[in-house]
Amino acid sequence: MMTLSALNQFLKQHTPEETQRLNGVKKDYSQFPVARGKFDTPCYRFDTNLEDLRSLFLSKKVLPSYYNFAVVKQDRFENVPLHIHEWLELSYIYSGACTMTINKTTFRLKSGQMVLISQNAPHSVKRCSENDIIINFLLTREYLNDAGKQVYCLFPGTKTKPAGRSCQPVSL
Repeated sequence: MMTLSALNQFLKQHTPEETQRLNGVKKDYSQFPVARGKFDTPCYRFDTNLEDLRSLFLSKKVLPSYYNFAVVKQDRFENVPLHIHEWLELSYIYSGACTMTINKTTFRLKSGQMVLISQNAPHSVKRCSENDIIINFLLTREYLNDAGKQVYCLFPGTKTKPAGRSCQPVSL
């Protein structure tokens, strides 16, 4: 089991990509296709097949990655341009803060807050600095449909389900 101290150390260490950004090497987004639509700036399509995505996540030495679900630390020290993708993205601000624009609305998120970004929702992230740690949970529609068959509802502060509260799987 990982201690909180070990988790903090793991999340704050620089990934190879972050080290490159700190050394002035910019990420080349031209490898991604540009999405069609009415966008103020180019909107990249970050779609890839799930096996390529899984390999990418594993190569970055991220937290557990499965076929339809991955947990990824957001790279810091660069702007992530406007983009879309086929998976749902739940972004949790572990520490610090960040500025995200989703569907042309800008949000300033602080430690402890999270946002759920729907499939194909155009979004971007402003450059995060040293103490701004974002953890992204990436989920496919299939993952949620399969997981819904095995989900147990947990209500904070209770050992059993409170009367009148229920939880039903939702098919997306």
